[in-house]
Amino acid sequence: MNKRSLMTEQITNWKFIIISYSITFLFIAQIILCLFFYNWLEIDLLAYSGWIILIFGIILMLKSQMDFRASGKKMEGKNWLETVKVVDIGIYSITRHPMYLSFILMALALIFMSQYWLNVIIGIIRIIMLYYVMIEEEKMDLERFGNEYKDYMKRVPRLNVLKGILERNRYK
Repeated sequence: MNKRSLMTEQITNWKFIIISYSITFLFIAQIILCLFFYNWLEIDLLAYSGWIILIFGIILMLKSQMDFRASGKKMEGKNWLETVKVVDIGIYSITRHPMYLSFILMALALIFMSQYWLNVIIGIIRIIMLYYVMIEEEKMDLERFGNEYKDYMKRVPRLNVLKGILERNRYK
């Protein structure tokens, strides 16, 4: 690795760290706003929908972590997120980014539950940041796994679960 690409990688790592902390901070802010401004507009259907979406998002997050740990084959001395092979079983055979999808769903759920203008703005910013990180992670995965990840991208959609279910059945 030359000096320029090492420096680019370090900048990218710092950018990811800053964005990750920002996403976490905004998530905490959304929760706090939801606690203080729950059902602000008194649209009960939205609030109840938010709870359903939140529960689905949490279940999706837990399922994606279980599938990732079960199939990921982590790198020696690294955490469970650093794998040596593309994870394409379970929920990862339906959507490439179930964890990001779960975080996006949770942001939407908190928007629906609070219905407060500031929470809407924070939620939208969070969703945009999550989508950006997801796209950047795909670039890194393409670099790390090459053609194996390209084939995975052709078979499994980024976030569209319905399309993923239909595609999964087609490739069986």
